[in-house]
Amino acid sequence: LDAPAANDAFQNFVSNLTIDVGANNPGAIALDFHTNNGGGVIDVILRGPASAHTGLSITRNLAGIGLIRGLRVEGFRTGAHVAHFHVAFVFDACEFAGQSEVAVLSNDKPLSFFDCTSENSVPFLRT
Repeated sequence: LDAPAANDAFQNFVSNLTIDVGANNPGAIALDFHTNNGGGVIDVILRGPASAHTGLSITRNLAGIGLIRGLRVEGFRTGAHVAHFHVAFVFDACEFAGQSEVAVLSNDKPLSFFDCTSENSVPFLRT
C-alpha cells in the first residue's frame, strides 16, 4: 500500500466489529488501520480466504503508538502487516489462524506480544 505519511490521526479506535472480505478477492485487505498518539483495534474479527492479501494492515508511515487487543484473524496470506519505523504497537490476547504465508509481518517496527496464539503451519513472525 502506497499511502502518505500522517501524524494527525489521533486516538483512532476500531472495536467490536467483524469484517469478512468474502471469496475470490485476492487483493483484499480487511482493515487498513492508522493511528497516532494512542489508539487501537479492540475485539475485532477479520475473516478471509487464505488467498486474500492481509487481515490487518498498519503500514502507513508515522503510525503508533497503539494497542491491538482481542484481535482474531482467520485466513489471509498475512494475518497482520506492520511497517515503517516510528513507535511501537502492542498485541495482547490476539489469535491468528489459517494464514498461508505468515501470521505477523513486521518491517522496521518494534512490536510486543502478550498472550497471543497462532493456529498455523507457517511462522508466527517474520521481520
